[in-house]
Amino acid sequence: MKPLKNSKISTLILWVCMIVSFGVFSAYYYGLFTHPGNMDTAETSVLLNWLYILFSICLLSAVVFSVIQMVKLWKTNRKQLFYSLTGVAALGIVLFISYLMGSGEPLPVSGSEGNDNMFLWLKITDMWIYSIYILLAVSIVAVIAGILWSYIKKTR
Repeated sequence: MKPLKNSKISTLILWVCMIVSFGVFSAYYYGLFTHPGNMDTAETSVLLNWLYILFSICLLSAVVFSVIQMVKLWKTNRKQLFYSLTGVAALGIVLFISYLMGSGEPLPVSGSEGNDNMFLWLKITDMWIYSIYILLAVSIVAVIAGILWSYIKKTR
């Protein structure tokens, strides 16, 4: 495929996703209530399913393109492949540490009879929250370090 054709395809996919997302979010926010006085909308399941679809597409794309990139690096530059695998291992370590930091203590939710207030899901939820905190802190430190590094290189 030519680069121009790839660009057109990705632009088309972007616009389709944006239009569908706009429609789903509009249906959610401006939709009719299921019962008078009840704030739960009928479109909640549609919104959540669309978000699950988008998340799955993003996750699948990230995994597939990462594997393709690693196969290419295996053939051309194994040292760069080692750096890529180090990043994946570091992410795994962050997820493991944040899982250990999470609490599995059941939450006192009145009126909830669901299965979501279980040890495993509470630990996983805390894992994602702590992972976001850790990765945000690492990102901020990396930005500051990059700024300082470029300043030091300029002054030399």
